[in-house]
Amino acid sequence: MEDDRRSYFRIDDMAWVLTAAWDPDQTSAVEYFPALRQATTFQALDALDTELAKVEKQMDNKPTALFARLLNQKIDVFRQALLIQQLNQLDERPIRITISEGGLGFSSDYAYTVGSHIAMALVFSPSYMAIFPHAEVLECRPVDNGFYLHVTFIDMPESMRQQLARHLLTQQTQQRNQNK
Repeated sequence: MEDDRRSYFRIDDMAWVLTAAWDPDQTSAVEYFPALRQATTFQALDALDTELAKVEKQMDNKPTALFARLLNQKIDVFRQALLIQQLNQLDERPIRITISEGGLGFSSDYAYTVGSHIAMALVFSPSYMAIFPHAEVLECRPVDNGFYLHVTFIDMPESMRQQLARHLLTQQTQQRNQNK
């Protein structure tokens, strides 16, 4: 486990973290987290962002490429506003997490058995980028006001992994610039 943890770059970050016991019969994040129903649509939009970025790089017409980029930013603002509304309706607040492409550590009100699988909703603050990974609990220990969980991501789709990698790189760059 120690070697696996060190094979990914880890950062401290802020996110809303929702968890639920994994049920193999439930395949959709909406089934686990109905309060974040629209966030799954946002996840699809984020995947389209990746495709749009590829197409944009191939565009020879600069004004058209700029238009596509601005339209995408406009959609992002709308997406964030809707997600903020959903998050405000939850009885949750963002918490400090330690995250990598391989998994994360976070505080939880709920204890899970080591080895159990959980469904997760992670919404990063302040970017409001959302991912819905499936994870395995590697550690669960009592701490003040709850439990500390360390989980590893399982079978993360490539598009979600790329979203997370971009987010981690952006956060790493911002943290380096702040420390200068």
